[in-house]
Amino acid sequence: MNIGIATFFDNYSNEGQLVQAFCMCEIVKSKGHKVELINYQDPIRQKTLKNLGSRHGNRAFADTLPIGEKFQSWKCLNKYDLILIGSDEVLKTNKLSLAPIGSGWPNIFYPITDVPYVYFAASCGGACEVDQEMIDIVGKAKFRGFRDSETGNMFNLDYDLVPDPTFMVDIGNYVDINVPFEKISLHDGRHPHQNNFNPLEWFHSFSMFSYVETDRMHPTVACLKYGTDCHTTDTRFKTKELLNIYDAKKFRELYTNFINKIGL
Repeated sequence: MNIGIATFFDNYSNEGQLVQAFCMCEIVKSKGHKVELINYQDPIRQKTLKNLGSRHGNRAFADTLPIGEKFQSWKCLNKYDLILIGSDEVLKTNKLSLAPIGSGWPNIFYPITDVPYVYFAASCGGACEVDQEMIDIVGKAKFRGFRDSETGNMFNLDYDLVPDPTFMVDIGNYVDINVPFEKISLHDGRHPHQNNFNPLEWFHSFSMFSYVETDRMHPTVACLKYGTDCHTTDTRFKTKELLNIYDAKKFRELYTNFINKIGL
């Protein structure tokens, strides 16, 4: 199949976002399908991102992703056999109220298309309101996989819990670093070696620490995945729920079951 992925890959200050986009592509490629990131640039979101800047290596890494031609209209989606929407907080929008780094309306994550679409580890981040129009569009999806129960409760639709894709890809196969780490404290996901790493190296480096303190989600994800002792001060629902329910075997089952369910 020719599969388009609608997700975020435009925040060059956020390594976790770029890693999840990479993992989404690798999951599809591993199943033998052609994959492309839908090159949708929301003007409202872009305006906000300009103020966040960019970290060393992130833009260069993003340029290596399989990004399609710039999205011009809904007709651009017709070339795909299936659209995967997610992961990340793609359902966050400013339609009803201001949401941090939220997309405007309409947007690609609530598609108007006859091409079948599936939500894959999608989330609203608990920072947006929903109305019946949004619920109807999400309800038309072939399947719904949400990253957290908060999103499921907000839309009040049948859904499967689908883990963040960074849990499902062996990122160590894509990096070659050997730096001895002992202890690290992170704020906004940063650590002293960050400027020397691309996003995959940044993520995998958490496997080399003995202890991590962080206030962000994807460093927490990395520590859980690699079994690194971690203290997180991220109090957002998505991270607290993740800490409460994480189980490597269970997450693998959730992932495998959903992949089989959607016929990927």
